[in-house]
Amino acid sequence: MTNLENKARAYRNLQAQIKALEEGAANLKQEMINELDARKIDELTAGEYTIRYGLYEIDTTRLKSENANLYNQYAKSMVSTRFSVA
Repeated sequence: MTNLENKARAYRNLQAQIKALEEGAANLKQEMINELDARKIDELTAGEYTIRYGLYEIDTTRLKSENANLYNQYAKSMVSTRFSVA
C-alpha cells in the first residue's frame, strides 16, 4: 500500500464519520424541536443550555421609518425559522 493510498483511505473514512455525525446531529436537532413543539414553547433551558426554535421576524415598520433606503434595498417577502442551542 502506498502512502497516498493510505491517505485516500483515511480521507474516505473521515468523510463517512462526518456524514454519520451530521445525521446524528440532525436527528438530535429534530428530537429537540419535537420536544419544544409538544410543549408548545419556543425556548427551554436544559441544564447549562438554552434551546430555542421558532419564527423570528424583523420589525419592518421601524426599519422602513428609520432607514427607508436600506429597507427598499433588501426588503422581500419571507418567513424564517431559527433553531439554536446556546
